[in-house]
Amino acid sequence: MGSILCFGDSNTYGWHEDGRFPAAARWPGVLQSLLPAGWDVIAEGLGGRTTMYDDPQLTYTNGLAYFEPCLDSHVPLDAVVFFLGINDLKPHLGLRPEAIADGMRALIESARTESVGRIVALAPPGLEEAYRSLDAEVVAVPRSAFREDDPRHLDEAGHRTVGALVAATLDLGAPAVRELRLVVTATDYDDALRFYRDTLGLAQREAYESPDGRVTILEAGRATLELADPAQAEFIDRVEVGRRVAGHVRVAFEVADSAETARRLVAAGAELIAEPTRTPWDSLNARLAAPAGLQLTLFEELG
Repeated sequence: MGSILCFGDSNTYGWHEDGRFPAAARWPGVLQSLLPAGWDVIAEGLGGRTTMYDDPQLTYTNGLAYFEPCLDSHVPLDAVVFFLGINDLKPHLGLRPEAIADGMRALIESARTESVGRIVALAPPGLEEAYRSLDAEVVAVPRSAFREDDPRHLDEAGHRTVGALVAATLDLGAPAVRELRLVVTATDYDDALRFYRDTLGLAQREAYESPDGRVTILEAGRATLELADPAQAEFIDRVEVGRRVAGHVRVAFEVADSAETARRLVAAGAELIAEPTRTPWDSLNARLAAPAGLQLTLFEELG
């Protein structure tokens, strides 16, 4: 197992008009989800980044100038994936595809000096032929991955396409489980949606409605499955609440400020079971009874 550096421009950053796609929806995040446990994907994306060319209008950033110190901060690396060249194609820079390939070549040579095992160069539309001469594994990104109204940027489906292309190229195996999804039946669906999406702030990934019913899928950060024996479950309850209160399943959310989040959720209809308590494992944990019959722990890491 090891580390993979994804170095690119606004598409690696995850840009869209309203800010930024969630980390899991950006192509490096998609790549992470498609790899076996133990692989660490490092995303280094910045809007306006070129391969190595300075922009006379000062709206773009020389990628090579940043890549060398960036590389030093992340080595050792098992692979580097470059996704650059789109900004180099801007007409006012006046660069031919061959010159852009030279810029990529300089980046690749820099990675070689650090003995990076594998180097992948993603070729945007228009640069496929020029990139074929590179000393790297070259993968053409299909034009269909880019938005129809903005051919320089990926849409959400395009991010999934690119992440899958890189995963297939690296061929490191697949995770046994790609996503942990907790499925909850909410009697008061609208109330639960307001609470978890609008108040707690879980981003909406998808929503479906049909004559048979409604369902919404919310992003809830990194997923883990915590298994505890009965004695440990009772100990956790004693620490957080002072007595045994949880059932077979309890949902825990890591938040930046457990006390403030608990206040917001109580104002939105949750019942406070226990005020935030510092635990022996150095976190500040609050316990609530929340919509859809869920008992929640809000935990804030203090260490």
